[in-house]
Amino acid sequence: MMIPGILAIQSLVFPATVGRIWNIESGSISTGVWTSVCGGDGSEGVGFVGVGSDGEAFLYTEGGGYESLTVPTSSAWSCVEMVYTSSSGNVFLACATGGELMACASSDYTSWSSKTPSTSGSWTSIARNYNYEDIVVVVGSDGSVMTSEDTDSWTTRTAASASPWTSVSHCFYSTYVAVASNGDVMTSSDGITWTSRTAASASPWTSVCYSNTSNLAIAVASNGDIMTSPDGINWTSRTSPISAPFVGVSSTEDAFSGTNIIVAVASDGSAVYSVDGINWVEASTPGTQPWTSVSKLSYGVSEFYAVASDGSVMKTP
Repeated sequence: MMIPGILAIQSLVFPATVGRIWNIESGSISTGVWTSVCGGDGSEGVGFVGVGSDGEAFLYTEGGGYESLTVPTSSAWSCVEMVYTSSSGNVFLACATGGELMACASSDYTSWSSKTPSTSGSWTSIARNYNYEDIVVVVGSDGSVMTSEDTDSWTTRTAASASPWTSVSHCFYSTYVAVASNGDVMTSSDGITWTSRTAASASPWTSVCYSNTSNLAIAVASNGDIMTSPDGINWTSRTSPISAPFVGVSSTEDAFSGTNIIVAVASDGSAVYSVDGINWVEASTPGTQPWTSVSKLSYGVSEFYAVASDGSVMKTP
């Protein structure tokens, strides 16, 4: 049943604009060449962090708004993710294409410290373990892979192939899934041993995420392709309503009903959304900003934020 102002999906009550309508955030930080954004864990005002390829970083907290962060090195940051270790709890970890790493406690946000990788890879993506096990995985566009149990000590791993890995995610609460810009896919149960998988198409995959409600891994590509998998092994192409250079995909789950919304953003300013990962609808976006990354705000919170390389930040709803 559709109620005015509310989108009712599988007994889920979300604001009707979630995923559908995006707006530019006023008062956001506009100086960075933003490449990645990551929501917090719900502490300290439900904040999120963004990093940029120009070495900049920013923080958003409810009540505090946007502010620039001081980071240990001015590196070409490519990804920021919240990871978990039993020794430190939730930690923000950022990686750079020059091989650098930095981290800070999620309850602090401001005290960042450099970490030493096991190898100087061209790092592009980070995955946490959603079973709250001490396994953090980082992949690189030069084919590198490494893991850590505490974000301090890192071990180099051998990828299934020396592919330009662009994104990695922990899916199905059991499997790490990584995608590459040359069309390759690989999976691992422990982040150590990796196996090549066959994608639905040899597309330039840019981002992968997991939808808990749909129980699907979802990958998007810069040529507009979308594919899903129930296990990381068997992949199926899905039809996008628009042909767009997708760069990021994210899913958020409603904490009460267990259903979710999935969004994907593109570098031409466009976006799409889905309630199941299979059927996709074009979203309304504010312009042609070069979006680079999208993230849910926090678990159980029906908000997404996206950042762009021109310094823009947009939000839905």
